[in-house]
Amino acid sequence: METPGPIALNRDVEASIVPSGDKVTLQKGETAQITQTLGGTFTVIVNGNMFRVEGSDADALGLEPVKSPAEEAKRPETQDDLKQQIEAQLKTVYDPEIPVNIVDLGLVYDSTPTQLDGGWRVDVKMTLTAPGCGMGPVLQQDAQNRLLCIEGVDEVDVQLVWDPPWNHDMMSEAAKLELLRMEGTQELERIKTQMAAVLAEAASPDPWTSRARPSFLYVMYALLLWSIPMGLIAAVQPDMALAIGRGMNAYLNGLPEPLYALFGTAYLGYTAAHAWGKARGTER
Repeated sequence: METPGPIALNRDVEASIVPSGDKVTLQKGETAQITQTLGGTFTVIVNGNMFRVEGSDADALGLEPVKSPAEEAKRPETQDDLKQQIEAQLKTVYDPEIPVNIVDLGLVYDSTPTQLDGGWRVDVKMTLTAPGCGMGPVLQQDAQNRLLCIEGVDEVDVQLVWDPPWNHDMMSEAAKLELLRMEGTQELERIKTQMAAVLAEAASPDPWTSRARPSFLYVMYALLLWSIPMGLIAAVQPDMALAIGRGMNAYLNGLPEPLYALFGTAYLGYTAAHAWGKARGTER
């Protein structure tokens, strides 16, 4: 689902503050920007703050509720069918700040169904990316509610555990690539903003601002831009990325120390002379 532009809330709606998890009421008429619509819940920005709105309150955002896989599936006939539906349901639970579900994030350690008289009980052990995350109880309750949507499941117990501690290696390859893509997009936007400032300086009538200082900054931003393809290479060919890094380090280490000293002295000297000239009024 594509995220729409800013919208006015149709009615008062309860939401959870991200990342504290505290419950608040967003007021009718407030402007909300939807940033994430995964798993049937909605992440919105209101007055600069981030909130999570439950799928059952989609009408407050002018949207239709999204059915979960269990609501569209038949009653599981075997334990294997049930396990597939359990995984499918847990994959609809998302951290409101991360566009990756809790299964692919590696947060679900165990999900065990047990047959009862005429139904099923499901016990889940899951963790969080950080023990202090305030959204933990929200995700815990969300997982329980999603599993109770499975026809035939009568009891669900979701426990938060901290052993073993979560780490990035627990993520699926798809999750790692998605987070890398997201990080690259955010980094690219940040660099675009910085580059815009450099271009503005380059247009300045001040010869120091328009030529000397941006020249140094261009070098630094070129290195920042290079980090994006290096990150992609590291994700698919870590050995190649290490080899490239070693080659760059060898090149930089090969530059003679006097050259570094000369460069630094010239930079500091020019800066001091320019500042002195501006203070005396002989330079603009």
